[in-house]
Amino acid sequence: MEDKKFEKMIKTILKNSFYRKFSKGYSINVNSIIDYLRFTLGFSWLNQNRLRNYINNILTQFYVKLNRLKKRKEIKELQKKYPDLQVTEAFFYLTLNEKMKLKKDDFKLFDEMVEILFSKEKK
Repeated sequence: MEDKKFEKMIKTILKNSFYRKFSKGYSINVNSIIDYLRFTLGFSWLNQNRLRNYINNILTQFYVKLNRLKKRKEIKELQKKYPDLQVTEAFFYLTLNEKMKLKKDDFKLFDEMVEILFSKEKK
């Protein structure tokens, strides 16, 4: 299997894991992901330690991106504006899926989107 396809598959699995973590409170378990790849998808020929390192590298990249997002003043302002919402997690999920970047315009767009979601409630 090509490395790019395999990397995309792992990133997709991790994105889904982050969705479940943010929406349902599940934890991300690397061993479960390895078992899923090896036994459910039939990649039993993969070396478990090499696979663990590969997954951990991608997971580390994702956490670096999350920590960078948490330090941004724009996300802190949005979190203050909407304290009952998981603003940081939602924005991070959108960046993982490449729907938004860490640009000022994207923070503004996100804010407008949340305002639209709540506007019907106020009418």
